[in-house]
Order: sequence, then C-alpha cells, then structure tokens
Amino acid sequence: MTRNLWLDDWCILLPMSSIIVASCTISVYTSYGGCHHVFDLQPMQISKSLEWNVISLVFCIGAISIGKVSVALLIYRLQAPSKFRTWVLGFLSVSSVVVAILVVGLEYAQCKPARKLWMPTLPGSCWDAESVNDWDISGS
Repeated sequence: MTRNLWLDDWCILLPMSSIIVASCTISVYTSYGGCHHVFDLQPMQISKSLEWNVISLVFCIGAISIGKVSVALLIYRLQAPSKFRTWVLGFLSVSSVVVAILVVGLEYAQCKPARKLWMPTLPGSCWDAESVNDWDISGS
C-alpha cells in the first residue's frame, strides 16, 4: 500500500460534504418544529418542516449511495485484481447510484404538484405513502 491518496479517498469527500449539508438541512427542519407532534405545530411550521425534510432526503440518499461507491473503490484497491470482482464491484456501484436516483426521483414525483409533499392542503394527488417509503428504505 502506498501512502498516496487514491480515487476512494477523494470519493469519500463527496458523501462527507453531503452529510454536512444534510445535517444543516435537518437542523433547519427541526427549527421549524420537525420531530415535534403535529398537534403542537402551526400550519406554517408543518409546511416548512416537511419541506426541509424533503430537501434533506436528497443529501442523505446521495451520501449513502456515493459512500457505497467509495467503499467499493477501497475494496477494489485492497484486493488482488480479478475480472469477476471488478465486474461485481462496478455493477454494485452503478446499481447503488441508479437506485438512489430512482428513490429521489420517486420522492419528488409522488405528488402532483410536487409542492403537495410539504403543503398537504394543496389540491392535487399523491401516491400511496407506504409504497414510496418502501422505496426510500430500499435506497439506503
């Protein structure tokens, strides 16, 4: 092993920065009353906290996905070269990123208009929240 930085070291910086941004968005989410009982909040607080919760999802899912890619790159660097292992790590990395993109896309596509996610009183329609939550969990 060399003491030089490699692609996995640089790749881990992306999820680290994404987690910092996610922490900031979750802090804003809690400042608007997130994690409190809905009966203790004003309608504006509910709307703003839901909005910041939806925003934080992008950074959380992104950090998880790119973190997996970084670990795959680390395994690739540490293990003896093998075409099969390289193929598996590449497949898992690409599929992790694709699933993350799908999860974020589904999160924003579940309601028409998308603002209905954080403004439940708006006219429009949303998909079944339980099925979308299942996708959210599978993305992590």
